[in-house]
Amino acid sequence: MKMEYIIFGTTYGFASTETTDEEQRYIEQFYHDDEGKRTYVHKRRNNKVYYTRTIYGDKQNRFCDSKGRPGGFFGMTIGFDGQYCRDFNKINALMDRVYENFIKKGFITEKNGTHQYHIADFQTYNAQIHEIMADAVQYANLSSADLEKFTFHELKGTYRCHPNDMPSLNKALMDMPYHIDISEKYPTQAMLREKLSKVK
Repeated sequence: MKMEYIIFGTTYGFASTETTDEEQRYIEQFYHDDEGKRTYVHKRRNNKVYYTRTIYGDKQNRFCDSKGRPGGFFGMTIGFDGQYCRDFNKINALMDRVYENFIKKGFITEKNGTHQYHIADFQTYNAQIHEIMADAVQYANLSSADLEKFTFHELKGTYRCHPNDMPSLNKALMDMPYHIDISEKYPTQAMLREKLSKVK
């Protein structure tokens, strides 16, 4: 299984593991103010599929850089070439595990609702980050058997989805001409159906 990854965020200013120019342009779009946790599935014109998780602070939980300055965030992108993962739960578990491992390694701490980096960059820690990623892949039990061929045809916009609906909608959404924006801020399909049933 060939999987690429990029770790990025505001350790002390914006930083990332090694990237190409195109990858750098891609991850820089997440360097903005936001709140909470989001997951994105981007269908790239080179038939790559990027899964990106971002974790920002919010009103109750600040995210600080290594000097204690708030307004920061953590991000990771996992990429597959010409394939996507048919089991979204495994991608979700992998991404959760990566963040947990950053905390276990002491690269990030969570205390009294504040997340804070304790490293000033990512590239200094490439070997440890590779170990974190390998552990997360093993933990999620992700393998080549979970991947399905993907070919990019067209793109019309973005579909917004609640994470609870992704396991059942994953294949259908990958066949549609949309990026996918996954957040708990969005209503579930059940909530949308209930709302629709009340419309007269």
